[in-house]
Amino acid sequence: MHEAEQDKQKPPAGGENISDGELADLLDRSGGHLEPKVKAGGIAGAVTVVLAYVAAQFGVDVPPEVAAALTAILTFLAGYLR
Repeated sequence: MHEAEQDKQKPPAGGENISDGELADLLDRSGGHLEPKVKAGGIAGAVTVVLAYVAAQFGVDVPPEVAAALTAILTFLAGYLR
């Protein structure tokens, strides 16, 4: 394989900006799919934000530490179940 082809195969190193075209290329090569446990972790974080928002609507103040702990628990459970 030529050097130019090898460079095209490598994802950018950390901290480098990547263009939209490069991002699209990376997603095409990966199939654009996330691992189920990664999805579950992302959903768990979103659920925590929604729960804290709903609690605030009912006058319940959820401290950031509690929200972070809830996120950790939900992420663990979601990852374990996936």
